[in-house]
Amino acid sequence: TPMINYKIGTHKNKNVIWINFKYDTNLIKKVRKWPGSRYSGSKKTWYVPDNTSYREQFGLTPRKPKISRRATFNFSNSDALEKFQQELILRGYSKNTQRAYTSEFIQFLKHIKKHDAASISEEKLRAYLQYCQQTLKIPASSMHARMNALNFYYRNITKTPHKIQSLPRPKKNKSLPNVLSLEEVARLLEATKNIKHKMILATAYGMGLRVGEVVKIKLEDIDLYRNQLKINASKGKKDRFVTLSQVIKNNLEHYLSTYKPKKYLFEGQYKGAYTATSAQKVFRKAIALAAIQKPLTFHSLRHSYATHLLEFGTDIRFIKELLGHNDIKTTMIYTHVTNKDLQQIESPLDKLLKGK
Repeated sequence: TPMINYKIGTHKNKNVIWINFKYDTNLIKKVRKWPGSRYSGSKKTWYVPDNTSYREQFGLTPRKPKISRRATFNFSNSDALEKFQQELILRGYSKNTQRAYTSEFIQFLKHIKKHDAASISEEKLRAYLQYCQQTLKIPASSMHARMNALNFYYRNITKTPHKIQSLPRPKKNKSLPNVLSLEEVARLLEATKNIKHKMILATAYGMGLRVGEVVKIKLEDIDLYRNQLKINASKGKKDRFVTLSQVIKNNLEHYLSTYKPKKYLFEGQYKGAYTATSAQKVFRKAIALAAIQKPLTFHSLRHSYATHLLEFGTDIRFIKELLGHNDIKTTMIYTHVTNKDLQQIESPLDKLLKGK
C-alpha cells in the first residue's frame, strides 16, 4: 500500500489539504474521484478542499469553529468567547458539544454587539430569547440548545446562573421516533450487497449503537468468549457493554478475512476509522435500494433495536442499560412506539360491523 501524507495548507487563497504520495497510477485514479480533488502543476501534487469531512477521513485535527467576520465584539466579549471555549475543553466536553455550544454563544455575542456579555441584565437576556422565538422563528429544540449554551456561560464562567435559569423554556414537541419493522430491516440488509456495508448496518441494528459508536469499534473491544462488545467513552463519557449479536459473531470471521482491518472493525480506504458521514451514506443508499418510504436516519436503526426488544418482551430496565441511558424516562419513549399491545385492540367500528 503506497504511503500517503496529508498536510494542511493554502492554495490560491483557499484552505486545502495537500495529498503527497509516490507516483502510483491506481492511487491517482482513486484520488481523481474524490469530490473537489485537483492537481497543482506548480506544487506537483494533489489537493482537496480543507473541510470537516476530509479532516475526519484523513485523521487530521478538527477545524476550530469560525467566527463570522460580521460579528462585532468589543474586547470584553472577545475575552468572554475565549473563556467560554477554554471552559468547554477543561470540562472535557465532546468535540460535537464544543462546536454546538460555541456556535450558539457566538450568535448571542453577535446580537448583543457592544454590550458586555458578563454583565448583561436578565431583562436583555429575556428580550434576546424572545427575539429568537418570535422574529427568527427558532424551533423549540434549537431554543433549548441556545439556552443550554447561555446557561453554561452564566453558570460556570460568570457564576450568575440565576440570570438564565429563571427564564422559561419553550415546550418541546413530543415527537416519536420513526422505526423500521422487522420486515423492513430484513429488506434493508438484503438490499445491501457490499459485505462491509451490510456489516455496518447489521452491527448498528443488532446491538442498538449510535453511528459514532459503530465507527469507533476497535478489534480489541470484541470479546467473543463472553459474547460482549465494549463501547468506550460514548455519549456522556460512559463505557458500557452490549451483548454481541450472534449473527455478527457468525459472520465476523469471514468479514475479517475479507477486509483484514488492523485496528478498527470498520476502516476506510487508508486504514483509518470509517467515518460517520460514510456510514450515514451507506444507510441512505440502503434505504433507497430497499424502497423504504419513511423519513429515517442512521439513528433509526438504534430506535428500531430498542422497540423490537420491547416487543419481544425484554424488560425495559435491561434495554436502558444496553442503550446506555442515564434516565429510564429516556427509554420509556419506546413504550409509546411499540404497537404489540395496540394491535390486539379491536376498533368499535369493526365490532359494530362484524359479520356484515
